[in-house]
Amino acid sequence: MAAFALLSALARAIGILRWLTVMPMLATGHAGAATDPAIRQQIEWLFRSLTAYGGGIGEVLGVSLLMAASMATLTIAGALRKSMPLWLAATGALCAVMLSALSLPTLGGPEIVPVAAAVSSLSLWLIAAAVWVLRRPRTVSRGP
Repeated sequence: MAAFALLSALARAIGILRWLTVMPMLATGHAGAATDPAIRQQIEWLFRSLTAYGGGIGEVLGVSLLMAASMATLTIAGALRKSMPLWLAATGALCAVMLSALSLPTLGGPEIVPVAAAVSSLSLWLIAAAVWVLRRPRTVSRGP
């Protein structure tokens, strides 16, 4: 679970870093090349390419597949080990399904889950999990 979560964070970082590094320079170059259509066209091509590349890695791999795998392994293990309530495991598994469904359009399938719904459900699940962790009774282990 932790490996999937780490890989998800790295993939999402690639997707985000393109907006913080290259894209501002491209926007500045595009605005400055107002008189030369050939340069503007090259900048637009590069922008589209980087958006497809960064979006593919960050959104499809990072958000959809790797985060879904992390959620699925966490919630299935929690249910099997009875280390989390069944309602929390079931809703987490549903979040994993919704996240993985986000990759369907990239793979040629239908768009059945809106991004806002999948990501919002994940955020609500994380809040519910945090509340559950903070409210559950504490056990004190006594040493030998």
